[in-house]
Amino acid sequence: MEPRIQSKRHQFEPLSYNVIGACIDVQRQLGTHCMEVDYQRALEIALPKFGVEFEREVEIPIVYDGVTVTKRRVDFKCWDKQDMLLMETKAAQASSS
Repeated sequence: MEPRIQSKRHQFEPLSYNVIGACIDVQRQLGTHCMEVDYQRALEIALPKFGVEFEREVEIPIVYDGVTVTKRRVDFKCWDKQDMLLMETKAAQASSS
């Protein structure tokens, strides 16, 4: 799916555009009442439909001056033929008001 970037808006790289598109598709179909894991499972279905390859729960090193100081786990590592990005998912909690 090729991005349709409008000239007066921020221009996203194709990978970012497709990942955001998949996220919007998931949110529109599931709504705002689901838990984080529900959105993650739906994204596993949506991302390939938008031409995005991914890995789930990837451990990445945090490096300072060439030394790994710790490791962190990210929800999604996404990529296409040109780029790679890391994605953390969050679900809004219900308001008590």
